[in-house]
Parts: sequence; C-alpha cells; structure tokens
Amino acid sequence: MRWIRAIVLNCAALILPAWIEPEFLTHAQPWILVCIGVLATVFQPEHSPVGTQRTAEDQWTANQILFSIYAVQTSALVEATWCRYPESMDWNAWALAGLLMMLLGLGLRTWAVRTLGKFFTWHVELQHDQTVITHGPYRWVRHPSYTGALMTWAFTTIFLQAWHAALLALVLLPFAFWRRIHHEEKLLRADLKDYDDYAKSVKALIPGVL
Repeated sequence: MRWIRAIVLNCAALILPAWIEPEFLTHAQPWILVCIGVLATVFQPEHSPVGTQRTAEDQWTANQILFSIYAVQTSALVEATWCRYPESMDWNAWALAGLLMMLLGLGLRTWAVRTLGKFFTWHVELQHDQTVITHGPYRWVRHPSYTGALMTWAFTTIFLQAWHAALLALVLLPFAFWRRIHHEEKLLRADLKDYDDYAKSVKALIPGVL
C-alpha cells in the first residue's frame, strides 16, 4: 500500500508540467524523478505535512523543509517545461552530473536513516534511551540525512537544467535545513550526553568544511 501511495503521489507531481508541455512525458527525465521520489518516500518513515505529531522544539522546521522542497521541485518542473523545453531534456554533462548527485544524495540519506534506526524522527525530539551515534555516515558529518536530502532535491534543478529554480534552491533549502539544525542541536547539546564533544570534532553537513 505504501509503494502504491508513493507512486500515485509522485506521478501526480507531473500533472502540471504535462499540461504545460504534453511531450515532456515522452522523455526519461520525468520518470526518473518519479522513481527517485518513490524511493525517497518508502526508504524513510512516513510523514504528512498536515500531521499533528510535531513537538514544541520542532518549531515547524519539518514542515518548512517539506514545503521548501515542494516549492523547488515545482519551480524546476515548470521552468523545464514552460521556459526551457526541449533543451531541458538534453542528456548533457549538466544532466548527468545532476542525476549522479541526486542518486548519491538519496543513497546517503537512506544510509543515515537506517543507521539511526529508531532514533530517526521527523520532528525535533529526544528519546529517553537515545545515544550519540558516531558510526556509519555519522563518522563524517553530524547530519548526513540532511546532507543527502539537500543533494537529492537541490540537484533536481541541475538535472532538469532549470537555472532559475536552482537559484531558488540555493536560498530556500539551506535556510530551511540550517533552521532545523539550529533547533535540533539546541536540544541535543542541552540534553544528550557527549554531544558537545562530538560536535567539536565532526562538521554538521560537509566533512571538514561546514
């Protein structure tokens, strides 16, 4: 049932671009995006932007991230079909680089979610038996699931060669994820033993850089 729901929802995202340019659906790119969207949905715990599970510490950051992703993806699809079609469907170096980074991002986020296991939550909260995880991708960055998500959804714009949407992604996505990290780490530093020491030795998003 979850697979079916994921397929339906991701295919529904193609309705507007298909209405703008019906031939868009004859290319491989939209179906690759559907496949990546489906995998991103089923390889992590379910979450609804209209759900009621949010915590006070979350400060609506989970929903901000989701709606920022929706805005970027919609903008990329509209630009690719309305402004740049058919050039946006060229299989050039930009498209191949974008696809590679999207797949790497999806793999990294899936690895991070699986490594955290029961400690992974959509909303900012601390579980009673939670510990600092330092293995898997957490050896290199403190928030690999966010790094992976940023790679996946920001590079969609490069894959579709939607340059205005890429600029939008550079504004919306980093802001949304950094706001999330701010609230999440405020809780972790206050209540999770050894997190401060871990944070001093491991960068947040990019190994050795940021």
